[in-house]
Amino acid sequence: MKNLLLFLSIILSFNVYSQISYEERFEIVKEDGYSKYKIYEFGEYGLLMRSVATKDVEDNTELKFELINTNLEIESKKSVMLGNKMYDNEIFITNNCYHNLFKGRKGKFTLVSIDIKNFKVYKVDGILPKKMRTGDMAVLGDYAYFKARVKRKYFVFSLNWKTGETNTIPVLIQSVKPKNIFLKKFQVLEASNEIFLYLIVIEKKNYDLYVMRLNENGEKESLFNMNKNIEKIITDITAFPIGNDQYIFSGTYTTSSIRDKQHALPTYGKFSTPSIGVFFCKTNDNNNIEFIEFYNFLDLNNFLNFLSEKRQKKIKKKRESKRKEYDLSYDITMHDIIHIDDAYILLGEAFNTTFRIKTYEDRITVNGVTETQTRSRNEFDGFQYSRAFIARFENDGNMEWDHCLNLNDASKTLTEKKNISIQEQNANSIKLVFSSSNKINYEKVDFGGKILHDFESVEIETSYDDKKVISTVSNLDYWYDNYFIVYGTQTIEEKDSKGKKREKKILYISKVLIQ
Repeated sequence: MKNLLLFLSIILSFNVYSQISYEERFEIVKEDGYSKYKIYEFGEYGLLMRSVATKDVEDNTELKFELINTNLEIESKKSVMLGNKMYDNEIFITNNCYHNLFKGRKGKFTLVSIDIKNFKVYKVDGILPKKMRTGDMAVLGDYAYFKARVKRKYFVFSLNWKTGETNTIPVLIQSVKPKNIFLKKFQVLEASNEIFLYLIVIEKKNYDLYVMRLNENGEKESLFNMNKNIEKIITDITAFPIGNDQYIFSGTYTTSSIRDKQHALPTYGKFSTPSIGVFFCKTNDNNNIEFIEFYNFLDLNNFLNFLSEKRQKKIKKKRESKRKEYDLSYDITMHDIIHIDDAYILLGEAFNTTFRIKTYEDRITVNGVTETQTRSRNEFDGFQYSRAFIARFENDGNMEWDHCLNLNDASKTLTEKKNISIQEQNANSIKLVFSSSNKINYEKVDFGGKILHDFESVEIETSYDDKKVISTVSNLDYWYDNYFIVYGTQTIEEKDSKGKKREKKILYISKVLIQ
């Protein structure tokens, strides 16, 4: 798992402390004709750094890709030219490949793929079927798959990232009108070469979630109604195969009001669906649900501890009132299910969608007189992650324990992302760390849910001991073995040749050993 902001250390020894040591450091001054730097880690193959040229060349935009080895040395560089007015749309990363979709006007697209093993670049240009909208990319083998829609009909659009071959896979359910079927999300399971489609069917006042399983060729293998005899609305779902056509499903849910049903519909925007709890489910080889258990967020341990005492008392009072059931809604980023012997670990991070008031001037003409008026509007300002939960479930769906963590210091992001990653996993332990501002934070919990070591923070080192560091924005990602990378930007203050103070922005990558 990648994009790590959180690192829980679930280990057996009470007296073990994480040892952090800094090895190599890589720096670039962010004034060299390129911008929009992004870093992607590929284990022992190294790192891929992508940047975009600030000036176009004959109406083409240059993408620069640099392969950085494990010693933080640039091994190779390659450039890809994009056509005029193409914008960044979707990115998907596999163990050894990078895939980036760009879209332009009138359905034009370019898919750039890089095989990190031999640093070979593939570029596929094409045009989407007329009036088709796409979103959510995943890659299985030589094919990239996209959630797609033409008017009110949903499809899965496939694209061979080596040859450019395309195909559309219709989403159909017998006796259900296509206009009543909504493709909420799809999931590619690389280990079992399967594709899961999660379909919402709304007919009059009935709401159902269907699970459709496709093989690697896009052919339907099975279909069943997940919401049969269940009133709750599933807002996010993930499958995990356990063999013999049996699966574990987990995710989040909300209530069954008409308003929530509409919110549960898929969107192509930046907003997700608020939830009130998590569920855990098992199906057998006949696609029958053996059990499904629901757990309200308010029933999790310490989930409310990060609120003020006054707010906690108010919520408790409302829950104790028998006049109306009280729930608290949160947006949740769920992670893939983690299997540990005879149990399963669920990880989720709660966040708030934040807005800011933007003031602007608007010129209007009334009766021939033009005047300027000051107006204001709410604008999206990013996702602020507030807390995370980790829970252990037994084979029968019983929640053995749960634990919540404070993420209030996590960096605000403009897109929803999976912040949790795993450093190490075995029969006895699972190691997860998170960075905030200029600190590395970690906490330790054993498999019984007991906290072994209280929350602790370690300052992220900088190589500018003789200069003033004005600000630091950092991310912490798992790389390989016990190595992580701390990367981001730092603004430093220094003096030029004339002794005048000036600010300089640095893109940095530090290789960090955490044991």
